[in-house]
Amino acid sequence: MTAEVQSHAFDPFFTTKPDGLGSGLGLSMVHGFVEQSGGHIAIDSAAGRGTTVTIRLPRIGTEARDEAARVPSSPAPAKKEKTVLLVEDDSDVRIITSAQLKELGYNVHAVSNGLEAMDLLASPADIDITLTDLVLPAGIDGVKLVEEAMRARPSMGVLCMTGYDPTQRHRKWLKLQNIDLLEKPFSSVRLGRALEEALGQES
Repeated sequence: MTAEVQSHAFDPFFTTKPDGLGSGLGLSMVHGFVEQSGGHIAIDSAAGRGTTVTIRLPRIGTEARDEAARVPSSPAPAKKEKTVLLVEDDSDVRIITSAQLKELGYNVHAVSNGLEAMDLLASPADIDITLTDLVLPAGIDGVKLVEEAMRARPSMGVLCMTGYDPTQRHRKWLKLQNIDLLEKPFSSVRLGRALEEALGQES
């Protein structure tokens, strides 16, 4: 990539792809995920030569592992793991958000559109909360999916996310339904808090 493109590679919503073929959030979310973990990410690239992305993450030291080994092996009973239905059409964002959810201790069903989500909601699969993008392909957008999901599973939690500025109609509808809206890119901390609030858990 050129120096100009490289200088913006981690910027949210920056993409060299045509409209509709890329959100520009993949590298931005990777960058945030690495920084949150105390690591570092760097790009080495030149037009016609190729690109190398280097990610460095801190490792757990020997002292920390030894300390963990000395902790008594009789912890309090763990609370039941919650399961999230993640609906995100951008594959990069879906992979990163799935990793964030698993790091937070959630089980994850990840799908790319509303039709796949509806199939899962109609199945016996355990789902405690649906986390869906507002803008989705295949004829079912996030609002329609949430309406169907609340009818199918009225006791399930719901959380929406978007990389675009929602219309006033969408904002009003979400407020009336008491549904929180995550703006991309978001940190694991912000995601965790929003899920806890949507599930009615204590943080």
